[in-house]
Amino acid sequence: GHTELASVSRMEVTAARGHPIATVDLELSNVRFEWNDIAEELNTACPLVIRWGYRGAELFPLFDGTVKRPQLRETFKVVGMCRGRALADTRRTCTYQEETADAVVHHLVADLGFSSLDIAPCDLVIDKLPLMNNSVVEALNWLGRRLGLDYAFWADPDGGFHWGPANEQQAAETIFTHG
Repeated sequence: GHTELASVSRMEVTAARGHPIATVDLELSNVRFEWNDIAEELNTACPLVIRWGYRGAELFPLFDGTVKRPQLRETFKVVGMCRGRALADTRRTCTYQEETADAVVHHLVADLGFSSLDIAPCDLVIDKLPLMNNSVVEALNWLGRRLGLDYAFWADPDGGFHWGPANEQQAAETIFTHG
């Protein structure tokens, strides 16, 4: 519920192919105790959206997720996990029979709170996919192995979910400049 502009003393965003959950480790100055009130309200269910840019210019989306762990000391540190966290935290017990792969993926992720779904069409039919308390990450990985698909899935900086053919020739998502 707060929008704050601040100088960042340290920020590390970690994201990788094959690891659907990006993390952010953010450290902000708290010299004037400007984060004290906000830090008291934070818990692990709070949304965390980070946009970057230069003061007075357009801010670009970098991270959309939730707070994993806040820590207020001399500095204000926040560790966050992207919306892909729901893929690992959500478990499913169901069986899919004679369904296309894209329909199964849509059903697995439709109610996980993503801002948008970008699911590539895939007409391969799954004869049977039994899930017994499996995480959605496990189900998506199993689906790819079972069908022999080299598909990747990830959450983008705007909180959208993507599932489709792996694109290793893609351009950088974000480029930072220094100086």
